[in-house]
Amino acid sequence: LAASLGANVSVELLHMPGRKIPAYFRAGAIGIGRKPQVPAQGLAVAADYPLIDARAWDEVVDEFSTPLPHTPARKGPPVLPELQQLDLRADTLRLRGLDLKQATFTARRPAPMQWRAEIQSAGTAGTIFWREAQGKIDGQVDARFSRLALGSTQDDDSAGQGHETPDLNDHLEIPAVNLQADHFNLYGHEMGRLSLIGVSESRGRLWRLEKLSLDGASTKLRGSGSWRLQGPDRGSLCEAGGQGEGGGGSHEARARVRLEVAARGARRP
Repeated sequence: LAASLGANVSVELLHMPGRKIPAYFRAGAIGIGRKPQVPAQGLAVAADYPLIDARAWDEVVDEFSTPLPHTPARKGPPVLPELQQLDLRADTLRLRGLDLKQATFTARRPAPMQWRAEIQSAGTAGTIFWREAQGKIDGQVDARFSRLALGSTQDDDSAGQGHETPDLNDHLEIPAVNLQADHFNLYGHEMGRLSLIGVSESRGRLWRLEKLSLDGASTKLRGSGSWRLQGPDRGSLCEAGGQGEGGGGSHEARARVRLEVAARGARRP
């Protein structure tokens, strides 16, 4: 089956009758602004568009996956095969509330039940690994970034006016994460090297930070604590010990530190 919409949208799906396969179509490719090759099996999706919003795409998928009222449940295998590879290019890629400029995002299955994703943008570059089971993330997500930028100077200036800032919750179920960033930038400020190990609790509404370290040019921070993604105490509160340099020389301190990395609306004092 081959179809197209103008010169920018193309669909190609392959069906092999008489064979037991997990989906009606064994392989396929969907392209927007690009024309990906059909893989040996599974689905390949490629898009090159000025603005790509991952949340809007999720809403479209959910809409088409929800049966109409009073419609009997469909029996048999699904129509489309499982996603095998994803290639996105955009002037702005909106991903989990983050606006990534001049971005590319690729995801592949190097082995069954395993994913490898690479992301490149003006401020972020890194690789993410995870396992999948029954359509969900299974186990720890490993993320390695040479550059990682969250928010921008505009986000920092407008936060007190109630403008939207990054939302890292978004119903994303991740059991655990090991995040390493060589160069971490927060709201336009260079923070240094970031290392974070966290475990999800309360169905993702609360994260237990087992390890948090930040090594900047003049500051070193070590800590652990919790990161609450919902409710009035949304934000991060951790027990931290730090070393820094000031006008009176080097000093050490321990404190309870609130990190407003993923708060929406007015920032707390």
